[in-house]
Amino acid sequence: MESILFLGFTLNAWIVIVTVLLVFILMLCTKLPTDFVFLGAMTVLMVTGTLPVNEVLAGFSSSSVVLVGALFVVIAGLVHTGTMQWIVKYALGTPKSLKMAILQLMVPVAVLSSFLSNTTVVAIFIKVVKIWSKKLNIAPSKLLIPLSYASGMGGICTLIGTPPNLLISGFYTEQTGIQLSIFTPTLVGLFCLAVGILSMIAMQKMVPVRKSPEDALEETNDYTVELLVPSSAECIGKTVKEAGLDEVEGGHLIEIIRFDKEIISPVNEDE
Repeated sequence: MESILFLGFTLNAWIVIVTVLLVFILMLCTKLPTDFVFLGAMTVLMVTGTLPVNEVLAGFSSSSVVLVGALFVVIAGLVHTGTMQWIVKYALGTPKSLKMAILQLMVPVAVLSSFLSNTTVVAIFIKVVKIWSKKLNIAPSKLLIPLSYASGMGGICTLIGTPPNLLISGFYTEQTGIQLSIFTPTLVGLFCLAVGILSMIAMQKMVPVRKSPEDALEETNDYTVELLVPSSAECIGKTVKEAGLDEVEGGHLIEIIRFDKEIISPVNEDE
């Protein structure tokens, strides 16, 4: 099987190439779960004999994989006991400026991400940041982007902060026999974190101001008034202009729903 060559590649090499391409296509063009796609690719490589069974299953016995799985259990405990919510509530405070808001957000997020899953920390903080930004009268995008960067940079500060660190540690230990400490990458990680925080503060004006459709709809509802006109009202039988509704101070008529359910929108002054 290994001796068969086509365009300079063995059959096993072509199987790997096709499998990797299919993984990329499925990840980009479908909504299939990530674990389903990768387990499927692993099964293909095992069934075709491209990878031996012991190598395919080696990852499940890796200490790094077991540690990542254990972290999810710890995180679930912190979330369900309210510990994470308590930390979030008392860590942010009420800053007086956008610069201080970015600083007060990125520091605790980075600290938590150093020991917990980045995805979990971001998921918890997203809703909190939206409420916090409304309280501070700051566009959510101004704080959500720093939130994302802080979680990533905080994760590289410790060995357990991000799965790639654990995987690299495992490979390093296998090759050298030296076990890395949990704080081995801390100095480099703190330097990257400091540069990242200063960069976000310096480039705060470049961060776009964007609002979600829910926020825009919420603002619209706050300023939309619906009035029911009784049959005895003086404006019955008159046009919009005759009733004086074409020049409403501080607003304008956007829609009329008649008794027969006919909807007129936009409204002309001759209606």
